[in-house]
Parts: sequence; C-alpha cells; structure tokens
Amino acid sequence: MKSTLVRRGLTSLARLMGLHPDVSRLISGGFRLTNPSSALFPAENLPLASRVIASGMWNYCFFQFYRNFAGPYWVERQYNPEDPSFIPRAGSMLSLNLTHRNWLGIRGPNTPSFALIDPAGALSPVIGYYSIELALWKSGRIYLPARGQVKVDQTLNEDLPLPITTYSRDDIRVTWKVCGSPREDGTILSEVEWEAGSQGWEIIIGVRPFNPEGAALIHDLKFSPDRHGGNVVVNGKEEIGLLDTPDLVVCSSLERGDAYFNRTMVGEINCPYGIATGAFHYRLKGKGRIRF
Repeated sequence: MKSTLVRRGLTSLARLMGLHPDVSRLISGGFRLTNPSSALFPAENLPLASRVIASGMWNYCFFQFYRNFAGPYWVERQYNPEDPSFIPRAGSMLSLNLTHRNWLGIRGPNTPSFALIDPAGALSPVIGYYSIELALWKSGRIYLPARGQVKVDQTLNEDLPLPITTYSRDDIRVTWKVCGSPREDGTILSEVEWEAGSQGWEIIIGVRPFNPEGAALIHDLKFSPDRHGGNVVVNGKEEIGLLDTPDLVVCSSLERGDAYFNRTMVGEINCPYGIATGAFHYRLKGKGRIRF
C-alpha cells in the first residue's frame, strides 16, 4: 500500500514538474532493488542527501562555467583533462568530489569541531566553512598549489596532530604550521615561515568561498586593519586575525573576477552571488614569518 502511494506521489510530482515519465518508475524500482525487505526508507538520510545533491548542482553550475576562477584542489584535478583524476561531465548535472577525499581533520583538545586540510594545504577552519589558502607570486605570475604549480609536502610534527605543509618552487621555501588552540572557542592557529633566495617573491593568503565538498558562500568580505595586522570579516563576523599587516589587500566579487588575478587595492566587497574572494599579499625579503 505504501509503495503504491509513493509511486503515485512520484508520478504526480513528475507530471507537475514536466519530468520524463520514466522518472517515477526508475526511482521506485531502485528502492525495490535495494530494499527487498520493504523496510521504511530512513528519513534521517533525506536532509544529508538533499544537501549533497544541492552542492553537486552548485558545483556543476559554477566550476563548469567559471574556469577563470581558481578552484580547490579536487576541482583542479577532476576538471583537468590531462590529470589522471579527470572525470567527464557531459552526462551529469552533479559535480562532486569523488577522487580526492583524503583530507586531514584537526582540532584543539577542548574543541568539538574539526578543521580540514586538503592535499594542497588549504585550511577550512570548521567543516563546511570557507577555505584559507597560500599562493606564491613573482614577476607578474601567480603560482597555485592546487594547480600543481608549487611542490607540496605534508607531514605531522613528531606524529602529533600538528600538520605541516611545505611549499617550494625555484629558490623559495614556505612552511605552514597549523594547530588547534587549547581554548574552547575552536580557534585554529597558523604560522607561515619562509626563506626566499631572491627578491620579488610574495606570499598570498587567499580566502576562498570553497571547501573540499564544494561551495561555502561568502557574500561579504572586509579587511579591518589595526596597528598589529587586522581582522578579516567574513559574512559580518570577525573570522581571521592577521597578526602581521599585509602589503596589499584585494577583495573581489564574481563580477570583478578572482582576487588572485587582481592587484587593485580593495578592502571591502559585497557579492550577491556569494563568490567573494580575498587575497592578502606579503612581500618577502630573506627569512620571516606570518601569523594568523
């Protein structure tokens, strides 16, 4: 009886939305194949499934058509026809991270929430949040770890939950150390050390509306400077405290393009599409560090 009602409901919904008549038969047939005992469908799976489907549709709509934006590591791999992880997309309207789900989770000893670090070192302070990335710049060209333009090595400090990501290219070496704060506020602490063999290098701290699963929309992005650095305000909340003042701040929107590829000083931006990006440039000389 229940299966009949479900089938009728699916048929009515498909007809109302103008869907192909096979839709209801395929869905109900799939349930029968995977549920021979006729057990009730676990309703708690619906919210998760709906979020995954919505994320997959958003990923397809954005990353498929806005290739002028630098994507997260998994996108740069799956969307590159020359990469072994390339997945053809013509037959699907969902784009999900299917190939690089080997990220690292860390947290402080008194914090219930986890931060994520992907294979290129991008940090999401909380699961589902935006990402913080590092990039290198010299002589008018940007080098992105997610695109394989920088060598990336990742280790744990003495097998402790203290991940270290090392970036190297030409005569520059950058080490990014991350750990969870002992406080209960979920703060993630970062220290970036560098050694550059020549002048002209810059480190860019990027704030990105993406994470290892897809979108983490940023509608408002602002840099509030102070005497000892400044705060990055994300969607109205002070999220990132920079303890060292950047030499150049670029906030950008979908219309203006990716902040990575823009060097016009803009300290605040609103993007109705949720694609606000930020790039915080530090000019390097010899050795030094950046803390946030």
